[in-house]
Amino acid sequence: MSLYKRKDSPNWWVKIHHSGGCLQQSTGTTERKRAQEYHDKLKASLWEQEKLGAKPKYSWNEAVVRYLAETSHKASHADDKSHLRWLHPFLDGVALERIDRDRLDVIAQARKAEGASNATVNRTLEVLRAILRKAALEWDWIAKPPAIRMLPEPTRRIRWLTHKEADHLLQELPPHLAAMAKFSLETASSGQRDGIAVVAGRFGAPLRLGPSRPGQSAQGYRSAAIGCRGAGATCASGTPPGIRICVSRQAG
Repeated sequence: MSLYKRKDSPNWWVKIHHSGGCLQQSTGTTERKRAQEYHDKLKASLWEQEKLGAKPKYSWNEAVVRYLAETSHKASHADDKSHLRWLHPFLDGVALERIDRDRLDVIAQARKAEGASNATVNRTLEVLRAILRKAALEWDWIAKPPAIRMLPEPTRRIRWLTHKEADHLLQELPPHLAAMAKFSLETASSGQRDGIAVVAGRFGAPLRLGPSRPGQSAQGYRSAAIGCRGAGATCASGTPPGIRICVSRQAG
C-alpha cells in the first residue's frame, strides 16, 4: 500500500520501493487527495534522479536532523529543539522546496494565535530561517531560502552610568565582580571591545559599562554569565539583591 496512516501522526505517509530499498516519509497533509499528488510527484522525482541524474529533493525532517547535529555546541541548542518541536506539526515531511512565504506566514500567525509575544514568534522564525539558509547556502539542497518577515519588537534603551551610579555599583558588588566592572569603566576610552558588563536592576533602565556607540542595541551583546535574578534573590556569585549582572563579550 503506497499511502498509509500512522498512529503517531495525523498526516498520510508514503511508502515507495526504489533502487532496491524502501522509502517511507510523511506527505505533510491529512488530505488523501493531496497525499496522492505528493506520492505521484515523489515517485516521478525518484525516477528522474535515477534515470536522468536530477538533483534529489530533501525534506524538512532531514534538514532538522543535520542542523541539530551541526549545532550541538550552541548554548541555545535546547531552545532550538524546543522551537523545532513546536514547528514539527506544520513541517513534518514537507519538502524544503515547498516551504514558501505563504507557509511561513501561516506558521507565524499560528504561533501568535497561541498568545506568544512577537519576540517568541521571532525566535521560532529565526531557527527556521537558520535551517533554510544552511540548506541553500551550505548544503546546496535548495536554490535559495525564502524571505522571512519578522515581527516588530520593542527597542531596549541603553544609557551610560553616571559617576555617582558607577561609584554606588562598585560599592555594592562583591570584590570579584567589582574588579571586573572597574576595569571596564577605566578602559572605556581605550577602544576595548571585550570584558563588557551589562547591568539591569535597581537603577531602572538597562545600564552599560564599557565602550559603546549611542543608540547601540542590547542585542549587540552575548550574555556569558548571570548573577542575581531579582530583588531578594539569593545569588551564588554574591551579587547584591536587586541587581542583575551579565558579564559578556560584545558580538561582532
